[in-house]
Amino acid sequence: MKLAVSLPQPDRWRELASCPSLALLLDVDGTLVGFAATPEEAVLDEDTLRALRHVIDVGVHVAIVSGRPRSALEPLVEMLQRKIWSYAEHGAWHHDGTSWTGPQGTGDELDDLAATLSTIADVPGARIERKTLSICLHWRSVEPDDRAGMIEAAERACDAWMQAHLHYERLPGIDSLEVRRHSINKGIAVRRMRERLPDSRMIAIGDDLTDEDMFAELAEHDVGIAVGHHNRPSLAQAALGTPIDVRSFLHWIVDCRAGTMTLLELPA
Repeated sequence: MKLAVSLPQPDRWRELASCPSLALLLDVDGTLVGFAATPEEAVLDEDTLRALRHVIDVGVHVAIVSGRPRSALEPLVEMLQRKIWSYAEHGAWHHDGTSWTGPQGTGDELDDLAATLSTIADVPGARIERKTLSICLHWRSVEPDDRAGMIEAAERACDAWMQAHLHYERLPGIDSLEVRRHSINKGIAVRRMRERLPDSRMIAIGDDLTDEDMFAELAEHDVGIAVGHHNRPSLAQAALGTPIDVRSFLHWIVDCRAGTMTLLELPA
């Protein structure tokens, strides 16, 4: 199988994919599905859903780890028709296959910042996404000529607000910025999965800066895979080009566990 992929030491991959207890932690947007203007428009196609179901059916423990609000993640999990772990809002909420558990507070202190950003983002195509303990400004649908001034004003407003709220941080995203609590990040998912599956090896796959928190929590025998083409440094040991390549990689894991594949074929 040939992928747009960089996998150092390819002889290790079949052994990892075939290990008795394997956990797969997957980001959603930019990893399992391409970007869209809104989460509602970014839905998994049937081929990707089928690949995920097959991975689960061959005994892989799957966790969906997303920055999406819980309400935007629930429909995706329901479409899988399988019991999996889910982590929404970068780990602020988690679902063990039975019910959701999340923070007691609601981040009311973000209300002032939300009001300020809503005024700044009064531009066609801009969108404010309020989460339990964070707030995100998206501008993927904003015309290029309207972006620079809005982004600069939003960054200044966020930085000024954080001077009085030192337990928050501002993160750059793909056509977005987010202000969230320092303590809420996707590393939570790795730690919780490790508690539940102490003998499992893990593969974490994600495309943006927030996924680096997953990679940072992986053990030496685990692997992080970055998706996309980025200039920033990454803790990931390998890379996949697109969500289509991620889907093909999932199929390859299934084949490995069935004993029908040996090594991934690297691009020339």
